[in-house]
Amino acid sequence: MILTSINKHWAWTGVVAEEIISVSEFGNVILKSSTGDYWRICPEELYCKAIAENSEELEVAMKDPEFLESWEMTELLLVAKAKMGELKVGEKYCLKLPVIFGGEYTEENFGTILHINQLAYAGQMTEKIDDLPDGTKIEFNV
Repeated sequence: MILTSINKHWAWTGVVAEEIISVSEFGNVILKSSTGDYWRICPEELYCKAIAENSEELEVAMKDPEFLESWEMTELLLVAKAKMGELKVGEKYCLKLPVIFGGEYTEENFGTILHINQLAYAGQMTEKIDDLPDGTKIEFNV
């Protein structure tokens, strides 16, 4: 289901997810694409970026302290768990308002969401704003 959601809602990036390598508690995904490179989807910051061309590069990247800190978010995870408790099956912690829209990594902005929905919403939002210049004002109609 996760692969299907990624391939449906992130297809506009050109990446075709073939295998899920890892998923963080905040719903970030490391995937192997159909071309053999590795990508990271970061729903709270609304991006999908190539992070390694092969498994050796991925192994190096995943040992990098800066990468590990952004992946594991250990301190933020403790805050999220304290506020919302343990995740239910299929859920991930999330930011209610993504960083790119002014959301912050704060307790007030933490929530939970079904991971499949998180990937769908993030992919759809990212596609809509992808070509907008920085500072563009946007309006949400809910």
